[in-house]
Amino acid sequence: MYVFDLNTIRRTESIYAVSLHFYKRRTRWPIAYSLNEIYSSHRLSSLSAQIQLESDSYGWQSFPIGDIIQRQLSYLTTAQKSEYFGITLKPTVTTPTQRRNIVELEKFSVYTPFLIIHSNDSKPPNIFEEFIPKNLEQDVKSYEQFEKEVNQRIRSRRSRENKQSLTDSNIFLSNWNETIPIIESDTCSLKPFVIDFSDLGFASWMIEPKNFMANLCSGSCQTKLMTNHALLQHFLQRLGIRNDLDLPKASCVPDRYSSLSVFYKSSDYNYLIRRLPNMIVDACLCR
Repeated sequence: MYVFDLNTIRRTESIYAVSLHFYKRRTRWPIAYSLNEIYSSHRLSSLSAQIQLESDSYGWQSFPIGDIIQRQLSYLTTAQKSEYFGITLKPTVTTPTQRRNIVELEKFSVYTPFLIIHSNDSKPPNIFEEFIPKNLEQDVKSYEQFEKEVNQRIRSRRSRENKQSLTDSNIFLSNWNETIPIIESDTCSLKPFVIDFSDLGFASWMIEPKNFMANLCSGSCQTKLMTNHALLQHFLQRLGIRNDLDLPKASCVPDRYSSLSVFYKSSDYNYLIRRLPNMIVDACLCR
């Protein structure tokens, strides 16, 4: 019996497609699988689906089960946190010969069944928070050790051919040099800035990309680059009007972002692909 835990699905996620994938060897006899839903840790629901695989079918098999997952999610909205939700996949065998043709997970872990869930999340999670110690800034020793490890990784990385490794390893951005033209300038403009997840200690769970061109904004603010609000604020400051206010100078800041797709292993050991918003700076402005 294979059990799939559905508690990791966030309540803010809108599911639009789910497929079940499992492996079947080439056999002489058809094999049936029963699909059951679990609504608590101690109670198994009645049969939800019967999957019949003919003798001539073999290899990886996939079946849409979106309606079953949607039914589970309807219970998740009103469930207590202690309750368990999931589905089970159990081969229905009647003879020893049939049993021998069922793939055993202990011997062939590469054939472990899995679910692929496609969803839209109305409130995308900050996936980095779950991997950063919550008391990092308060615990001085932990922070100093963390900073030391980061500096060591930076020094090690700088000794290598950084640009080549970036281009070769990033499967989500095939060539970050071809994304946005960056013009070197002393005025407020987009500057190249690469974030390497290994520098942050994220290499153990961030699968792809290993690094990406995040960009940053820097440079002096000229009037032609300012927003209307920043321009009026600049004139008031230059003319010495409203001295009762400590008017800050206009700053070069991001004006537009784009998202980044990441493939990672979550803290509960699920493999996820998420499209994270506001990860790459596309344009700068003075505000």
